[in-house]
Amino acid sequence: MQTETDDDAAVDQTRRGALLTGAAAAAGLLAAGAATAQSPAAPSPRPLKIVLHVSDPDGWPPALSNAKNLAAQHPEIRVRIVTDGGGVYGLQGANDLTALMATVAKGGV
Repeated sequence: MQTETDDDAAVDQTRRGALLTGAAAAAGLLAAGAATAQSPAAPSPRPLKIVLHVSDPDGWPPALSNAKNLAAQHPEIRVRIVTDGGGVYGLQGANDLTALMATVAKGGV
């Protein structure tokens, strides 16, 4: 007859085995990813696409700054800004943000 201590030891062995199996699988995935990353890659047939999300009015300045920097440093990247919620208020009327949006849009965003 097994005691509680024996049952706990069996559970610990099962957990330990599962953790070791998971760790071995993760190590294998990391090794495969490293091998892929080291091999020379063929040029990508499609440009990288970046989507920035603005959900409140305070999110516009950092999103526009990020979009401007991405477009300037990596002209092949397509940057889009999506807005909803309170972020829509930044699109209403003429304000400082609309002038900045026009400038960033001329840069390819």
